[in-house]
Amino acid sequence: MRPRIRVCNVFVVSKSNLTGKAHFKVSIKSHSICVSWTANESEIDQTFVLPDMRLIPKSLSGLQVRGNSLSFRVQTEPLTNTSGSFAAEIIPLLRNLSFEQNASIYVPGIVPNVAHTLLCRCCGNKLSLTDITVKRVLPLPTDSTSQFEWFCHNHGGSGSDDVCDVAASDVKKTDCLYGMYFVLLSTAWLQMEASEVLSCARCFSWLGTCKGSTAKLWRCTTTWGDDNAPQMALGDFLAVIGEAVRGTMGMLCKIVLETKLSPIETQYILLWVIDKELQVLAYVNDADQIPQLSGGLETETVLAPKKTMKVLYSHHVSRDDEVKSWQNDVNVQGVDIAKQMFVEGLQYLAKVTNYLPAAHRMSGGFYVCHLGL
Repeated sequence: MRPRIRVCNVFVVSKSNLTGKAHFKVSIKSHSICVSWTANESEIDQTFVLPDMRLIPKSLSGLQVRGNSLSFRVQTEPLTNTSGSFAAEIIPLLRNLSFEQNASIYVPGIVPNVAHTLLCRCCGNKLSLTDITVKRVLPLPTDSTSQFEWFCHNHGGSGSDDVCDVAASDVKKTDCLYGMYFVLLSTAWLQMEASEVLSCARCFSWLGTCKGSTAKLWRCTTTWGDDNAPQMALGDFLAVIGEAVRGTMGMLCKIVLETKLSPIETQYILLWVIDKELQVLAYVNDADQIPQLSGGLETETVLAPKKTMKVLYSHHVSRDDEVKSWQNDVNVQGVDIAKQMFVEGLQYLAKVTNYLPAAHRMSGGFYVCHLGL
């Protein structure tokens, strides 16, 4: 729904194929839309109640029926005399998206000068040679900050209080650095082979990556003994996107999400945010309560407004020319994420894309998705 341009795009997706000998009837009222169709000797009347908007009954256009989907456009008019009218307009302040409301700044559960046990979150295998004790737990700059912008507080770069060697990115054994849902530790603590990709010796789960003598481990892959928080790969994925978007000006934002699956394989998601706050009227029914085409059926559904983020995305299994073009653009943010975040995030994007009819799932070679739906 786009009140500023007075239009409502309607997408109806059925579990059964709507083409063939099916007969349709669409009835538009001021605050509801009724869709009726007859197929396989079954008649279904589905009414969508829209209490928060006002429709213009005789304004239906662009009606399309393809496969199991029905789509059309309806014009709207403002509920008040000022909001959204041509004479004047009230633009609401941006609010947090639904998938950002529970996001919080990640701080690892590590207390300086206290012994901690590092475990694999999947199987509980101990990952450290001994209990880990660090003197300092310090935050890192964001992924958009170049490492060459870091400096030591003593301004000499060689004092005993240096956190790491900027050029080599080697974290001292007595320090733990953390960023968006990951920590950097010295590999001297770990009882595993220091390869480019770190895996659990017991269950072979992907744990993180290694560069030099520094290991990068993620919240969704490891736990610190007394950390009983559930695995949050998808939640961390959405929070990372939200954090990247909050740091940009304007409505458009481009992000390259990448993960190193193996020493020789890196995959990418190109994410193009085209509307940071789009209001969608939606209702997701319980799968067990979805009506079946058996006899006559009449149902009424009240649609509730949801704040979503409209994005275009594409998945790339290698660093092809398009990925390189995005990475070379100074206005594009690059974010490294865990394998589990990448996999679950891509599955989530594909699931939400499938909410749309097939004819509306792609635009300009990218898939369309509404985050937070």
